[in-house]
Amino acid sequence: MPERNAKGTFSSIVYFESPTGKISLPGTADSNERGQNGWLRKEANTLQAVDELQRRMEEQDRRELRGLLERDEAVFERKREITRSNLLKTLTSGSTTPYEREFIREYLTMSQDRKKKFYNKDKEIQAYFMAREYDDQGNNLISE
Repeated sequence: MPERNAKGTFSSIVYFESPTGKISLPGTADSNERGQNGWLRKEANTLQAVDELQRRMEEQDRRELRGLLERDEAVFERKREITRSNLLKTLTSGSTTPYEREFIREYLTMSQDRKKKFYNKDKEIQAYFMAREYDDQGNNLISE
């Protein structure tokens, strides 16, 4: 029969930390590289240590997400600028009908609105996790 912890206690949480400070949990995709390159096996065995581990992992995830968003944004911004330039050329062309001009203006306006909405998504995600974490009533915020 497996050994149980005393009431009010918990088993240590095992995690790995790279020399650069990256944190990884057992069973994650980067587990192959942990055996090399100086990764250290560590344990969080107090509530304070678990809270600190959680804070560090959340910050690590935010940095990684921010980096991905910035790289994607740089690529898409170049493509949007080319599209915008082509549309502005078409807009000023003498062969463009009034209907096409109106359509192009609306498209350019809508594309700017979508861009703002995308930037606000990161804030929405963070707000959700904060609400989920600090829901002191113990209620589920989403139906499961």
